[in-house]
Amino acid sequence: VYLRGNRLAVADDEDGPQVASRGEFRPCAVCGQSAAFGRSSVQDHQTKGDQPFQALITKQVEVQPPSPVAATKLAPHRGRKVLIFSDSRQTAARLAPNIQTYSTQDALRPLIVSGYDRLLRSPPVAEFLSLEDQYLGVMSAAQTMGVRLRPESKEHESGRDETIIEEAIAAGALASDTALLGLLIRIRGSSPPESLLRAMANALTDRYYGLESLALASIIERSEHSPRICGLPDVPGYAESDDQKLGLARLWLRCWQRPGFWLSRMPQAWWRTEVQSRPGTFRQMDRLLGERGPRALFRREWMPELLSMFAERFGAKEYRLIGGELSLDIGGAWAYCQACRTPQRPISGWTTCVNCGGDAVAPIDPNTDPVFRARKGYYRASTVDALRTPPRMPMALIAAEHTAQLNAAQAEEVFS
Repeated sequence: VYLRGNRLAVADDEDGPQVASRGEFRPCAVCGQSAAFGRSSVQDHQTKGDQPFQALITKQVEVQPPSPVAATKLAPHRGRKVLIFSDSRQTAARLAPNIQTYSTQDALRPLIVSGYDRLLRSPPVAEFLSLEDQYLGVMSAAQTMGVRLRPESKEHESGRDETIIEEAIAAGALASDTALLGLLIRIRGSSPPESLLRAMANALTDRYYGLESLALASIIERSEHSPRICGLPDVPGYAESDDQKLGLARLWLRCWQRPGFWLSRMPQAWWRTEVQSRPGTFRQMDRLLGERGPRALFRREWMPELLSMFAERFGAKEYRLIGGELSLDIGGAWAYCQACRTPQRPISGWTTCVNCGGDAVAPIDPNTDPVFRARKGYYRASTVDALRTPPRMPMALIAAEHTAQLNAAQAEEVFS
């Protein structure tokens, strides 16, 4: 067993100083990360929690024979359902919203990837496409594959966008670049439900189930920023060609994964709660660049340009990343660190892991690598199936609590 030396000292963490308990691996001795609230990310091998249970329920619904009646908006699963019984009222109250949340996240990943990929295939639309438009990608993919999303809506939120997109697709918007561009401009003026917006943001940035964590897609710059990045000064030994410069800039964007990115449709209350600000300097970049000269050159020549392209200032030295200047790179080549098991984009001439800083990064094919498939294959499968021809629709469950228990105030009404 490896015991980290000086393990009672203050941990060097981006989120602030944390003191580890005796013998506790915080941060993790392999990947160098910590869990939420400063806890250790090291877990035991016991299957527990609501996510494995949600996976069983989803498979149980999938294997049921559906009704011969065609699917409708009222009954998208054609009569298939599962009843869950619990002897604890608290467990039932917790299980229903958790199953709903996890199922929505699992359904959104294939919808985001397939919908955004369809928008990228339209040259007039791809020129203006950014993360602001993933809402249109999700809704258009849901309409095409017959997936019914029922996000929790507030009083001021309506389902009018779903009707607009449905009518446009029925009129042939996906077959016409001009009509698709018009639909993009029209939907940009609307706001998605907050619950759906939060789920889409989590699908991009989640440490374990995000698009990059599953080697499905990665966040990159919008196409109009690529020439400006390629024109930045060379960083000797690290970024001398155009591909290496783009790779270095995307590594800097990757460092913003935990603070998050800001979308114009996000409620102002999410600022500093869902999305955080940063000065633009990251210890991860300093570790990757290694020597003092390249680090100083990057901070002096690159950082001001990158911040002007992708971030907006708050206060004297704080910035937040703008989602409207970012896009998605779907598919492509992937690499895998054999030490900390982190999927990442390969950079020409680099073998350094972007997460742990080790020298054990090797190219892989996520669809065939046995180790990666064993670790991530289950959560990748629905997205890979959605990109096939014809696509296979993901399963989006609708979970609700149905209880017959009465409290003490209702006891006299049992036989009412």
